Amino acid sequence: MGGLFGGSKQSSTSSNVNNSTLSSALMPTVSGVGDSFNAIKALLSGDTSGFNNFKNAAGYNFAAKQGTQGVLGSGAARGLLRSGATGKGLVSFGQGLANQYLDSYLSKLTGMGQLGLGAAGVLADSGKVSTQKSSSKNGLGGLVGGLASGIAASDPRLKENVIQIGLLEDGMPLYSYNYIWDSPDDRQIGVMATDVAEKRPWALGPQIGDYQTVDYSKLGGVE
Repeated sequence: MGGLFGGSKQSSTSSNVNNSTLSSALMPTVSGVGDSFNAIKALLSGDTSGFNNFKNAAGYNFAAKQGTQGVLGSGAARGLLRSGATGKGLVSFGQGLANQYLDSYLSKLTGMGQLGLGAAGVLADSGKVSTQKSSSKNGLGGLVGGLASGIAASDPRLKENVIQIGLLEDGMPLYSYNYIWDSPDDRQIGVMATDVAEKRPWALGPQIGDYQTVDYSKLGGVE
């Protein structure tokens, strides 16, 4: 009991319960990092199969056909269909189009890799385990001192994960709990309004809506 009223230490460890769900959803995206690297590595090694597949999917052949017809049509209109200028125009167009698609291919691979890195970062953060430690120098007295006006919501319906941790001198239970609107890791120490009504009714606070409060400044004899 002396430990309860003279001071206490609490620690809690929490992890993201959504980590497994996120892993299932994001792992395909994370794999994009390796896919992107391998595709770029293959291209630099002379393997253009991936690039050729991209060109086919992105409409390269149609664009090349249309562009070639445009160059030839322009040369024919000027009477230069078989001239060196038209030939250079075809070469220039072909090189420009190939470079355009190559830039697009590399850009998309880089973007895929960045998405994968981003997804990996999300998974890394969601997988972190945090440990929190707190101490109370004056036990319940320290809690009361931190309640500002001393009035605190104490209706059992507003609390969850309730654990009885001791008794006051008149047999009133002392609990560890968290409010339903708080994180399970945000633990509090205090009493229940129902117990106060039975043991120390003068310490009840005003009723707010359908919920009862406790005026901790009137509990007395708990420090």
